[in-house]
Amino acid sequence: MLEFRFASFDPGTAYAGGYEKINFTLREGELMLVHVVPGSGRTAIADAAQGAIAPTRGEVLFYLLEWSKMSGREKGRSGSYIGRMYEAGSADEPADIEKDIQERAKRHSWRHRRKFGGLEPLMKRIGLDALPKSGEGADPESLRLAQWVRTFAAGPELILLERPMQGVSTERLPALLEEVRLARKREAAVLWITEHVDVWGHPDLMVDQRYAVDGSRLRPVE
Repeated sequence: MLEFRFASFDPGTAYAGGYEKINFTLREGELMLVHVVPGSGRTAIADAAQGAIAPTRGEVLFYLLEWSKMSGREKGRSGSYIGRMYEAGSADEPADIEKDIQERAKRHSWRHRRKFGGLEPLMKRIGLDALPKSGEGADPESLRLAQWVRTFAAGPELILLERPMQGVSTERLPALLEEVRLARKREAAVLWITEHVDVWGHPDLMVDQRYAVDGSRLRPVE
């Protein structure tokens, strides 16, 4: 589903540093964990996986199509299959979560030729009674949980989680693990970037691939 072929990224102002020759394949139903050092800053991995940036050298493919060679229309269609949880405070987080989810529901109906089933079961599992409104006075944890809802809504086939436990109490972790389990049950692939010790060593998390950011390299961990 997702493939990095010796992809290298030069250092940029938006990222913690450059990367050299990232090489992996993430298949349907698999979970890949990437460990990053706490406070190390943003990585380029999720942006590249979603086609938002192109490698300086090498290739990044989604369903065997190279992102950098797709047309704008092809990128939009491919992007509709991806659910992404941004790091806390990212400028890329949608300001209007409810509107964004509605757009995802429309794309889900178009892809699967059936009406989107609604958010209530997902919100109940995550622990939200209603989607919070962004803005001054909004509860930060509720906003992060709403981003969880947005990420998993409408059945994405590739799920990108960028430090999803930022700003969320560890008591919420079982709910996130359950959503990952359900997503993998329907053959979605999950790439999870984490600095969270409880995630990395959790006994209930069946991980297919483990990597750690080691300087400019992505090192496999046995």
